[in-house]
Amino acid sequence: MFLIAFISMFLALDNAIGNFMISRPFISGIITGYFMGDIKTGLLIGTFIEIVWIDVFPIGTYVAPELMVSAILSVYWSLAPGGSVQFHTVALAIGLAVPLSIFFRIADVWNRQFNSKLLAIMEKRVDKGKENAVSIYVYISLLIFAAKAFLFFIVFLPLGNVILDWAESIIPLFVKQGLDASLKFIPVLGFAVAFNFFRKKKYEST
Repeated sequence: MFLIAFISMFLALDNAIGNFMISRPFISGIITGYFMGDIKTGLLIGTFIEIVWIDVFPIGTYVAPELMVSAILSVYWSLAPGGSVQFHTVALAIGLAVPLSIFFRIADVWNRQFNSKLLAIMEKRVDKGKENAVSIYVYISLLIFAAKAFLFFIVFLPLGNVILDWAESIIPLFVKQGLDASLKFIPVLGFAVAFNFFRKKKYEST
């Protein structure tokens, strides 16, 4: 768990030090799957999340899910029980991961607001001739960002396992069978979302 939390912290820094795309769910899902011993499931879940939310952007006041978080949590929770992966477990994992990924994004907004206060302090120190305040500000901001991500995963990786184990124990068999069937339609839904997204782009540009 600590290894996955550390790797997740590193992937989260992709959005802070420069977007190298390693935080995309397709990539983060594969990386998490590799360290959990099942790259195929990591690829599958990462692709599901990637295509379903292909047209979602954090614009204005809208708080979009942090898709990297959704992918990492979903892959970890799906593979943590061991044995063969059940589709209903994947569906439950994704269903729990999405609201937590929104919470992570909200925490990211709080983090950036705090960084703005640090920036004001840094500017005052620079005005006084202390240019090294810039590098100190950058390192402190990155440290806070990394600590936020690490603590988030340390808390919710094991907590999610407990919640999913409880959900598995109370959900009737017919619901699990329905979730097994519904997950197979996610690729179709994803391609429909992607088609609609690019179709709208086409008409908006004409």
